[in-house]
Amino acid sequence: MASQVLDKTGLAFSGGGVRSAAFCSGVLRRLLQKRVTIDYLSSVSGGGYTAASYMDWKYRHGKKDDPDWHHAYFENLRKYANPLCDCFNPARGIVDGVLMVLVLFVLTVVLPLLKAFSYVIPITFIVDSIVGDILRNQFECRKENITGKVKRTCSPKSDLATSNIIWIIIVMFLVFLVVHLLAKRMHKRNAKNLLTYLYRISGFAFAMVFLPWVLEIFEEIIPEWADVLAVGVVFAVWIGFPSWRHKAFKTLIILVYAYFVKWVVFKTPIAGIKYEERLHRALVWVSGVLLWLVPYLGIFEMYGGHLFEE
Repeated sequence: MASQVLDKTGLAFSGGGVRSAAFCSGVLRRLLQKRVTIDYLSSVSGGGYTAASYMDWKYRHGKKDDPDWHHAYFENLRKYANPLCDCFNPARGIVDGVLMVLVLFVLTVVLPLLKAFSYVIPITFIVDSIVGDILRNQFECRKENITGKVKRTCSPKSDLATSNIIWIIIVMFLVFLVVHLLAKRMHKRNAKNLLTYLYRISGFAFAMVFLPWVLEIFEEIIPEWADVLAVGVVFAVWIGFPSWRHKAFKTLIILVYAYFVKWVVFKTPIAGIKYEERLHRALVWVSGVLLWLVPYLGIFEMYGGHLFEE
């Protein structure tokens, strides 16, 4: 049986991000000032920042501790510990802080929105091509001159045509419900993944037919500010409540897409913006550019923070 070694000193740095790295550097500095010989060093996560930098300096100085390079090491660590913000220069620190907030806003808000809504025009085109005539046939649309402004309004018909869209919506909902239940009960991985994909597609298709139809029915009842408020509340929840962020983003996408489908199919305004062919053509070009940029936006979203830091 090997004899136990009791005259060795081991040091372990725990995790905890930059807070752990800062705390561990203080512990290390105090131990080295007391001339404690560290024979074993173990670290994890945030503590690894301090451990790795200390071992790098030690190996570059003959694997021996010396107060001269200890002082230089800790000064260097202190100087470059804040790559995102120069805390020793207040003006520079404020500018860096503002830039960092802007970068985080772009990476976490602007880019996800650009990626999500780059498909809005193709989706509206698909919905309009497949069920656009059916949806429009449920309404009688007319142009009214209200206080000198021409406004397009649509009111639902009360004949058998309306029942057709109801049956279409019921069938689409039943397909979504059945596929969703099958996906929940399926245990085979490949089949479960396929059914999950199908129920998401069927659910989205149902929403893109049902919601624009309902929004158009209540077009004259619901004021424009209520539409903006609904989208604004969901957007605020997405930004301000991290625990609800995923669900709020899905809701935001469905709402915005539904309003765009309504705008294109029924040609009625959304948020005070009237439908115009020229505006729609411009959005088609914008959508094409965004679709071309989506792969690059994804890469920038992943590595944009590192590029800013560098």
